[in-house]
Amino acid sequence: MNTINGFIKRQHMKNGDYEIFHSLDIDIKNFDYHHHDFYEVYFFIGGNVSYVIEGKKYPLMPGDIILLSPYELHQVINHDETVHYERFVLWMNETMIRSLSDETTDLGRCFDSKAENFRRLIRLSKSRYTSLLSSFDRLCDIFYGESFGKELMQRALLTQLLIEINELLDQQDYNDADLDITHNDFIINILNYITKNLTGDLSLQRISDHFYISQYHLCREFKKNMGISIHKYVIGKRLALSKQLIEKGHSFSSAAAGSGFVDYTGFYRSFVKQYKMNPKEYAKNIKINPGNS
Repeated sequence: MNTINGFIKRQHMKNGDYEIFHSLDIDIKNFDYHHHDFYEVYFFIGGNVSYVIEGKKYPLMPGDIILLSPYELHQVINHDETVHYERFVLWMNETMIRSLSDETTDLGRCFDSKAENFRRLIRLSKSRYTSLLSSFDRLCDIFYGESFGKELMQRALLTQLLIEINELLDQQDYNDADLDITHNDFIINILNYITKNLTGDLSLQRISDHFYISQYHLCREFKKNMGISIHKYVIGKRLALSKQLIEKGHSFSSAAAGSGFVDYTGFYRSFVKQYKMNPKEYAKNIKINPGNS
């Protein structure tokens, strides 16, 4: 088993259309809110953590699977730094998922939050846990090895995993309350407001006026529930949108304006601070040639 230590901080893939990691750590601090440009299947093996996604907190049990789509802000909270924290993380881009699907079987359905049977969290039975653990372990070995038929085997195992995950969604029979998934309605309303008005005025004054609360109360409650300031959250959402626009071929200046930044300099500095690369480097990394910037 190929095991790594530490949190993978980069938010882009280096190795083609998918990557997989098996991580085992101790004394891990809480992670900052972040997002990815790809889909993620997070398979929790052990530890004492919660997964927070866009304001909803998911307390995890060994064998839980979390499904994430691109650009969803999320964070892992480690409740006990003395306990070993173990997980598999599988990253896939849309191209890979589409290539594994066919006209009758959309393997990306499990990530569709609008689907009738969508579940962010899948809680496995003991038998399913053993089966999925073996599949993840095997895929990890293939990914880091140089075995005969590597490419074919990788595609076969990825296809099998996605089929199993989609089947599990069809079999789930519980709701958020059964899994102790928690959220604050007030905060969810604020997050929805931010999302709907991302390219407009999202000053503290505007948001506090909309919800008829003081700026102090707004900032305090947001930080208490989300773990970050409302300003940092807004910047994160706008940066995620800017990356989507760059991927569609927009110029850098157009991506900045189209994601709610009032000036390019502020956008550029925020982009570099968040991603440790500038917009041009990001576009080159994902093989995009934007229009004139």
